Amino acid sequence: KHPHLQGGFIWEWIDHGLLKDSAEGQPFYAYGGDFGDEPSDKNFCIDGLLFPDRSPSPALNEIKKAMEPARLIPVNLEKGIFQIHNRLDFSSLDFLELHWSVLRDGERLEHGILTLPAVSPRQNAELCIPYKIPAPRHADSICHLNLDFLLKEKTPWANKGHVMGWCQFELPVRQICQSPLPSTQHHRLKTEMDDESLVIYGDEFMFTFDRRMGTLAHWQVQDRSLLESGPELNVWRAPIDNDGVHRRMNRAGQWNNARLFEMFFHPRAMEYEIDGQDTVIVYVEGQMLPQAYSIAYDCQYVYTIMSDGRLFLDLLATPYGDWPEVVGRLGIKMTLPKHMDRAEWFGLGPGECYPDSKAAARTGHYRANVDELHTPYVFPQSNGTRVGSRRLALRNNDGFGLEVIGKDEFAFSASRFSELDLARAAHTVDLRDSGRIHLNLDHAVRGLGSASCGPEPEECYECRPRQFGMRMQMSPIMPNERLMENAAQWIDTPGSFASHCKKRAPKPLAETFNRKNAVPAEENFAC
Repeated sequence: KHPHLQGGFIWEWIDHGLLKDSAEGQPFYAYGGDFGDEPSDKNFCIDGLLFPDRSPSPALNEIKKAMEPARLIPVNLEKGIFQIHNRLDFSSLDFLELHWSVLRDGERLEHGILTLPAVSPRQNAELCIPYKIPAPRHADSICHLNLDFLLKEKTPWANKGHVMGWCQFELPVRQICQSPLPSTQHHRLKTEMDDESLVIYGDEFMFTFDRRMGTLAHWQVQDRSLLESGPELNVWRAPIDNDGVHRRMNRAGQWNNARLFEMFFHPRAMEYEIDGQDTVIVYVEGQMLPQAYSIAYDCQYVYTIMSDGRLFLDLLATPYGDWPEVVGRLGIKMTLPKHMDRAEWFGLGPGECYPDSKAAARTGHYRANVDELHTPYVFPQSNGTRVGSRRLALRNNDGFGLEVIGKDEFAFSASRFSELDLARAAHTVDLRDSGRIHLNLDHAVRGLGSASCGPEPEECYECRPRQFGMRMQMSPIMPNERLMENAAQWIDTPGSFASHCKKRAPKPLAETFNRKNAVPAEENFAC
């Protein structure tokens, strides 16, 4: 209504944490209650765009993106025609220059620099960028045009080349057909089963399922371990400030009362079948539930193991009982060996991003150490999630590791701390390296919102307990393999667990629970 009205100022600039030493002499930033001041507002003073040491929080990048001085609107992507809009009130855009680049699967193919036309404040102009749309490398190839507005000269407040804003557009590349799944020339898979375990052997790899726990317990490749536990359904996150102040109010209190932090898997059945010479399918059915048994997720896992060492994981999860209105996430969790701490992903980044806080993230091919994925919030909480991911690899120093490809986009986080470690900690010095990598792969995560002293996430960013499915492809990745080198190969979705267990006709899990809060599968919370 009033496009030139000043307002919307942010409270506030910096976290009001004071440097203090722990009993062991480790420095940390203290807040209300750490000085014998009771009552206090605890960490409510830790609410700035900067951390107490003046390093930027993820929110600062979001604000920078929202306040950038210029924007580009595509008119014809195939011909490179755009409309440039000057968002400034008093200055033209002649202090900026435009750097453009074309990327395929995150790899830069061409680039250039353009002088911007004279665009008056709040005015538009046409701009032509002389790029060529590349041919796709394979069926999964994605091409982007990245556009960055940089300072032409040094100013009193920033150096020449400082990025003032950016845009990214996916280019309309020619579609190529998905190549068929190649026939494998590996030895036939072998199986061994006793009362406690089911073991599947292949060329230089071995899967071990724990029949008592109903889980994939070990996955070894060339005598090296790929995982330590999981995959396992997960609907909980260590509460962030906006989930509930001091972790006892609002949604955090509901999650705590429902004991979502201590859910465990109760298996009902595990069976397997050999499909030809190159595939073994393992079916697991059970319930994920807390100690109170008042709510549960009915889980059906289908593990399809190929003779070339790939694993296809299908999960169908259905909630029953009187669940809290919202949950922190819908996905799976796993733990990997501690030395698999080099992350590489294709998706949104490079910093953490959430459904309602991803303006500062753009699609690319990124690499980071697990320690760099962690955001050191003064008051520890769930952090480091990257939504909009397509592929992920976690490698050791030699380049060997685990590759994950989603049939659909997924969110991931990888940390040396479990969600429970984060929830139990009051300060950064309370966190201890767990000796493993905690990996979350999520179909959905709850938005951040601002409910510490404002509204909860908008409905389209909420994460409500509902039926959902996930399909992931996992495989070992070798040192000489590139993450985006080839298109993902998918097999047909295997039949449901029930279709393979009709002879036993187990009692439907739904009969045990009140279904009033079950949400139809077709309802989707994504905007």
